[in-house]
Order: sequence, then structure tokens, then C-alpha cells
Amino acid sequence: MRFSYHRRLEQLADFLILVARAGWRPEDLIHICGPYTHQMVFYAAARIPAHVTSPALRHAWLTIGPPTDPTVPDKAIDQLFEDFKSLPSLPDWELLDPSQAAEAAMTSAQRKAAGKVDALLRKAESTEFLDEAETLIAKAQQLRQEYRLAEASAGAETEMPCIAHRVHLHAPWVAYQAVLLSVIAAANSVTTLLVDKRGLAVLVGAPDDCAHTMDLFANLNRQCDWHMRNGADAEMAKYFSQTASYRRSFRLSYAARISELLEEANRVGAANADGGAEGDGLLPVLAERMAAAQDALQQVYPHTSQSSLSMNNPLGAGAGASAAERSHLSGDSAGLAPHQRALSA
Repeated sequence: MRFSYHRRLEQLADFLILVARAGWRPEDLIHICGPYTHQMVFYAAARIPAHVTSPALRHAWLTIGPPTDPTVPDKAIDQLFEDFKSLPSLPDWELLDPSQAAEAAMTSAQRKAAGKVDALLRKAESTEFLDEAETLIAKAQQLRQEYRLAEASAGAETEMPCIAHRVHLHAPWVAYQAVLLSVIAAANSVTTLLVDKRGLAVLVGAPDDCAHTMDLFANLNRQCDWHMRNGADAEMAKYFSQTASYRRSFRLSYAARISELLEEANRVGAANADGGAEGDGLLPVLAERMAAAQDALQQVYPHTSQSSLSMNNPLGAGAGASAAERSHLSGDSAGLAPHQRALSA
């Protein structure tokens, strides 16, 4: 009986070699698959690096930390087999940054600029005053746009390779978080794709653009969740047994308004750059940056589709837009309103 268990465990570990070669990192597997995934990937980790060519994948498998309990129960092996067999291929491994932190590829000037933007975002999240938070986040996006235009003016766009950065989204709001991620990404010359509907998306763009997109998404996603649960209208929706539809509409409306606010902040940032004239003249350079990101994504994911989500709760839609105004941003994704669209593999 014990021999049978050990043989099945070894078979599963060998199967993980194929999973890793398909582009999966340990942290992505742990996020997507069921219980005991961490134990299994740690058990198999030592045999993976010799079978993958990507520095990013090799680094991920070499540096995975141990689980609290390394035991893989016999009853979990069959379920893990099924979970691993259901995984799609992730060809974006070709673009993955080895550190999964775009900061590693930044120049010192970019890192300094990112620090200023990050400080504004952290202050926005910590303040108790909604108007102050709105102003701080808008300022962060405007500052980011000014930095990007300054880079373009200095000719920093000549060497701007695209990287891929994976984002973990969380049930039950995976599709809705993907919409918010897409509008933030588009405002920053980054393209995004939902590669697994259980909660895995990928960003493709310049390293510092991806880093800012991730920071802004993490900040706004937390704010969205808090306002969705604690807003005055949330109690009314609960009273009328409309919590589920309220929250869906809230999230879509929030993303749509964030898109508008990010676009507005970008316009202000362009106007502030070098007195406005040169900033406007450099906007096509940023458009080319976005086109490069789209081309890079298309190269690794040539077949994508669009999914639509709709708002059907006016209370949630109004509350979501209001909450977004208290967060403030600016950016455009894919024509959001009233149907929000997010690309998926």
C-alpha cells in the first residue's frame, strides 16, 4: 500500500515537469489549484530546473519555500492530478522577468520616480479623508504620466523591451477584478489578458509601466473592496436581498469611472510636461509603447476572445461610480459602458 502511494507521488512529481515546461511557476500553481498544492510543488521542485529553459521559471522553482506541513495525503493525489491536467499552457514564460518584479529592470531615475508615486498611493490609502485620497491618487497618475513623457523626451524609449508580469486575482470577483486591471493597464501603456478564469492574469508592457500598473491595481482593488462592503448603499442592498447584484454592478461601475478618471489625470500630466506643447507632441510615443505591448502579447497569445459583463443594479452602479470618484484615476481600456469587457485566453 505504501509502495503504491510512493509510486503515485513520484508520477505526480514527474507530471509537474510537464506543467512547469508549459510555463507554470510554483506560486501560480499554489494560487490556482486546490489544497496540498504547495506540498506537492515543493516535493517536486528539485527535479524541475533541469527541464526548463526560462531563467524566470528556473529561478521560481529553485527559490520556492517549504510548506508548514510537507505531507501530501494519499487522498489528495488524484485530485491534484485532475487539477494539474486542467491547466492551460502559459507561453508568456518567454517574457517573464526573472525577479517577477519589474523594479529590477528600472534605471535609478525610474526607481526614484516610482518611489514618489508609491508614496502618494500609500498616503492615499491611509488617509481617512476621501477628498484627500482622490487628490493624492490623481496626483500619482499625473506624476507617472509626466515621468513617462520626460523619458520619451530624453530618448529613453529606444530600448524598451516588454516583459510579462503575472497577477493573481481572487474569487468570486476574478472577472470583475480583471476589468479593473485592464483599465489601469491601458492607462499606462500596458496590455493585459485573463489566462485562467480561476484567477490568473498577465500584464505585458515596459518594466516600469508594469510595476506602476501593479501598484495602482493593488491600491485601487483594496479600496474598491472596502467601499463595496462598507458603503451606505451596501446596507440597503442587503436589506432588499440584492447584495450579489449590487456588488457586481458596483465593481463594474467603479472600473468604468476609474477609466475616465485615469484618462483625465493623463491629460493633466501631458499638459504639465514641459508646458504642455512638448507633452502633447510626445503622446504618439506612448501610443507606440502601447502598440509594442499589444504586439508582444499577440505573439505569445495569438488566440484570444472577449467576455462581457453587464450592470443590472442601479444602486450598485451609482455607488461604484461615487466610490471611484473618491479614489480618482484616469485611463481607458476597451470602451467600458455599460458592458465591461476583458480579454481572456
